[in-house]
Amino acid sequence: MIPREVIDDILSKADIVQIIGSYINLVKRGNNYWALCPFHNDRHPSLSVSPSKQIYSCFVCHEGGNVFTFVQNYEKISYIDAVKKVAKMIGYSSPSLNVEQRRVDDATKGILSCLKDANEFYHYVVFTEAGKHGYDYLQSRNIDNEMINYFSLGFSPDNGDITIRQLRGKNHSVDEIDQSGILIRNANTFSDRFQGRITFPIYNEYSEVIGFSARKIDNSSDDAKFINSPATKVFNKSAILYNYQNASKEARREGYIYIVEGFMDVFAFYRAGIKSCIALMGTAFTSEHAKILRRLNVPLRLCLDGDDAGQHGILLMTKILDEYHISYQIVDYHGDKRDPDDIFNQDGKEKFITLVSKLIKKNDFLINYFTNRHDLSSIDGKKDFLDDVIKNYSSFSDDIEKKLFLSQVSSLVNLDISSLKELFKDKKVDDAFAFGDFRIKKQKLTKIENSEQHLIRYMLQSMEAVEYIKESSIPVFIDDIYNLLAKYIIEYKSEKPDIDIKDLINLIQQTGGDQKMINLLISISEMKDMSPYSRKSADEYIDVIQKNLSDKEFLNQFEDAGKKQDPLLQAKLLDMRIKKKRQ
Repeated sequence: MIPREVIDDILSKADIVQIIGSYINLVKRGNNYWALCPFHNDRHPSLSVSPSKQIYSCFVCHEGGNVFTFVQNYEKISYIDAVKKVAKMIGYSSPSLNVEQRRVDDATKGILSCLKDANEFYHYVVFTEAGKHGYDYLQSRNIDNEMINYFSLGFSPDNGDITIRQLRGKNHSVDEIDQSGILIRNANTFSDRFQGRITFPIYNEYSEVIGFSARKIDNSSDDAKFINSPATKVFNKSAILYNYQNASKEARREGYIYIVEGFMDVFAFYRAGIKSCIALMGTAFTSEHAKILRRLNVPLRLCLDGDDAGQHGILLMTKILDEYHISYQIVDYHGDKRDPDDIFNQDGKEKFITLVSKLIKKNDFLINYFTNRHDLSSIDGKKDFLDDVIKNYSSFSDDIEKKLFLSQVSSLVNLDISSLKELFKDKKVDDAFAFGDFRIKKQKLTKIENSEQHLIRYMLQSMEAVEYIKESSIPVFIDDIYNLLAKYIIEYKSEKPDIDIKDLINLIQQTGGDQKMINLLISISEMKDMSPYSRKSADEYIDVIQKNLSDKEFLNQFEDAGKKQDPLLQAKLLDMRIKKKRQ
């Protein structure tokens, strides 16, 4: 168990805005930050994050809590694992945490160990005589020793049996080598899938090798230029980004990250002095990629190739990024159809940096993209252009941007702005931050719930209220959840007279309280227009509860009598119930 004082210390040092902002996009509005709630299908920002209280709450699904609660619910992990995760995120260390330790089963550990040993072997070989033609190829592509070491590049020997024998010598079984994706079975012999190729290790977010991409170094065969590890227990290329383990650290420092198509493009950026760059693994951009990138909480810079396929890939990417409300800009190629690697090699570092620094927003990209694909000198071309632009139209952060966009489209199709507005207003834009349309729906409470909530609120406000309710000779609360919440407040205030909601939530989490109670606590703590505590007002709420308590006990007796089928008692209670209703 992690000592309570360590957990409390982590909580006091963690900034909820920074932590939640690493998972979802936050926008400052007034004193708080707002976002689309990840715990329900949110279309308008309903999640509020309070820097002063260090809590979050959603006014639609009513989920809320402190920084531990968010990480626990978002990652779907245990409370203790959430504490460790937050500690790691803020760089907190303590012997009682073992933050770096991950829970993986023995089979997965074996696969990861096998892949690590394979990568070390490939990396060793590239500097030996057996890997000379691989090394020479890298040098011919301007990849020097420093880059070979930084990216841990390697070479798989031409004789594929050597790798298998090397891994067997490291005590890895044939089955383990097979499950790692390295082994290929040929009749009664085993061989290395990547033999005779340059190896590019692929890492996960824990900097563990989970697979390889491998490039052939000559064109003498019809084999594919690149081959990847097959899908394994640890490798799924649709949810992997090349160089993520390096670029994620750089991105947080630089404040952005570039996305390119290939490994050589990543190397071009590296040679230009830009390390915050990742590449797709030869697949289309997926929602899994978006989820990984959203954790970085930095704007993306889309730099797929300048040819038609690359630009179309960017268009598809923007739809997914818009869905996940991830901020991005697009490198403006100005019609240059080359990839970043070619641009660097042919034009040099300075021109390369100049080009990749020219960034445009999505709507400018859309105009450029569809202008180049339609004949705007014809009526049909203009119609198709408008159809495509409207279909792919994205929201704007302010009215000036919208007016400029409409003006630009107007001049291209020779149509007045008022007519364009009519066309665009039918387009349902999911503006992630359209606060004007957002309304908080208040929950309807019964008289008894209202009374219980007001009493809990008094307990949060006043030590006098806590003492009064604690010493009451009669039961104050009907519902168990309010009764238990009152006990938590009493326990907390026995140590600290002034309540800090995030700490009270932590106490509830540490002692097994559930999310429903945390949500209720936050809802009560944010009640507006409440009069300060007085003994008289508390008594009035207790009277309402007592009356309802009596009615509830009476109703329970009536139902129990019905179950026992005692006609005499049933009739007596029915007569009493009728009299009660007449009072």
